[in-house]
Amino acid sequence: MGYAENVLKKIEEMYGYLSVVRMNAHKKKNGLKSTKPRVLGDKIAVLGNGKSQQLFWDNIERFRDYDILCVNSFICRQTDLFFKYKPKYYCAVDGCLFSEERAKRLGGTNEEDYYNIRKVLEDVTWKMYIITFDIYDIIINNRNIEIIKINQSNTPYVGQHVKKLYEKNLATIGAESVAVTALFFSVVFGYKEIALFGVDHDNFKGLVNNINNEVLVETWHSYNTSKPDYVKIREGVGEQYIYLIFEGYTTLFKSYLLVAELAKEMGAEILNYNVNSYIDAFNKVRLK
Repeated sequence: MGYAENVLKKIEEMYGYLSVVRMNAHKKKNGLKSTKPRVLGDKIAVLGNGKSQQLFWDNIERFRDYDILCVNSFICRQTDLFFKYKPKYYCAVDGCLFSEERAKRLGGTNEEDYYNIRKVLEDVTWKMYIITFDIYDIIINNRNIEIIKINQSNTPYVGQHVKKLYEKNLATIGAESVAVTALFFSVVFGYKEIALFGVDHDNFKGLVNNINNEVLVETWHSYNTSKPDYVKIREGVGEQYIYLIFEGYTTLFKSYLLVAELAKEMGAEILNYNVNSYIDAFNKVRLK
């Protein structure tokens, strides 16, 4: 990197730092507060809901000493596994999973998932943490559950100043995928060995642009391996130009690179156990 590029990068990082400081001042004024980081463990398995999640269950004995983190609809779609293995963490950053009003507005499985998730959480009998953003006001009637709030103020840098904000949970890396948030949490809250499963990010291969120029994506989940779901992208945002969707993928994959950079800075290692995953930020491991 040349001198001019390096100076520009430093200026951008400082701008990102000051932007987050300003956002945090606004949040403090409005009573929003994130959770102060502390070391919660050494090894963790982060489970996305892609088809490759099954690799974890097929090799569960190898990862017996890992804490388990599950996300989104896992707890209401794979309830048997949830209650059998008692994950330590449940990460969800989609507002419709916690907002009855938003879930009803979106309808379909969103409303159904909202009520089912609430019921499952009320039945948790072990110590469990919910990981979500500081902008959500979540009330769960269960003393076994503690809520950890990740500061949603995000900036796409891992410079010296911004890194200090990450370490104190005063900023985060992206919000394009719950997996990014789950990995960010794992690094900032002290985990050193992080195993990633079920985050395939290959659904762009199933993009469909129909006769109404609506862009749908073919999505496979671990809880429904017999057929894919077709999900409308950018629901309610307006015209769904295809370039916006690919811009979103660019931001998403860049976020993983930033998480990998932060993990290296903080002495953590993230290993991706799905060798067919399109995430190229982490070393991959093939299970025998």
